[in-house]
This record gives sequence, structure tokens and C-alpha cells, in this order.
Amino acid sequence: MRTLYIRHVPDEVAAGLEKLAARAGLPLSTFALQELTESARRADNAELLSVLRRLVLAEKLPEGHALQALATADRLGLRRHPSRSLWPRALELGTNLSASDALHVALAERLKAPLLSADARLARAPGLRSPVEVVGP
Repeated sequence: MRTLYIRHVPDEVAAGLEKLAARAGLPLSTFALQELTESARRADNAELLSVLRRLVLAEKLPEGHALQALATADRLGLRRHPSRSLWPRALELGTNLSASDALHVALAERLKAPLLSADARLARAPGLRSPVEVVGP
């Protein structure tokens, strides 16, 4: 196993990591190792690509629009959030939601932000602490 030293970490990044580590009840080095490990394993934008591909294959979205959506997502600089610290809340949400939906709800709650979804059923799920705004045609 190797030792990795990271220098020149911006103050706001270090402070954010310390805060997240404390919230998870872990030493900073342990938390940082978990996050680096998860990040190294995660495919970039896999879920977005999966949804767009499914729509293209079902002929519900032209391929050009899917490519445009991927390019837009890249330009938006979307931030990925690790899910491990959200697992306990996702489990609390019980069987009313899929695991994926529960993680999205838990993240919206953590960020104190509304969750945007095309799923009206999700908006009616019991026990949510953040509003769900239904969007779509």
C-alpha cells in the first residue's frame, strides 16, 4: 500500500473535508481515503448517460439532443456528492422510495434544497424533509 501526501489544498476544500469528516464521525485521513476510493471507482456521469441512452433507444429522444444534454451537463460543472454519508437517511425513508430516489431525497435534505423530479409519486412520499418540485411536460 502506498502513502499519498497532498499539498496546496485550498483552505475552503480542507475546511469542507474536515466538516464532512466530523459529521461522519471519522478522522480526516480516514474520511479522505474513503472519498478518494469512492471517487476512483465511480464512473463519471454514468446515471445521466444511462437515462439518455435509454431514451434514445426507446426513440423518445433524438441522439443529437442526448449529446447536447451531455455537453450541457459538462459545461454546467455539476458537482458530484458522495453517497456514503447519506445511506442512513436513505434507509430511514423506508420502502416508500427506491434506493436511488431515497439518496436523492437525502441529498436534497442535506443541501436544504428542493428536489426537482418528473415523478409526481415521489412528491407524495411520506416523511420527506425537503420539498419536491415536479417538473416536466
